[in-house]
Amino acid sequence: MVAVLGEVTDRSAAMHEAARVLRPGGRLSVTELPGDPDFVRLKELQQRAREAGLDLDRRYGPRWYFTCNFVKPIDPHRVVE
Repeated sequence: MVAVLGEVTDRSAAMHEAARVLRPGGRLSVTELPGDPDFVRLKELQQRAREAGLDLDRRYGPRWYFTCNFVKPIDPHRVVE
């Protein structure tokens, strides 16, 4: 998602839906750009991702423009056939 999350009315629901459709071990990359009037702050993004069950894998850039990669944890209790 590049400069998308700020355009969504229910950001929490959007993050939960993104997490839901990811496979275990899947990655969600979110980029926020300077000058965007709907810029989502880093702290808010990390909190919403955490609440959706995603783990921060890596962050690139400073607080005022950045890309964060989140990973959906692999469930160690899942039985793979």
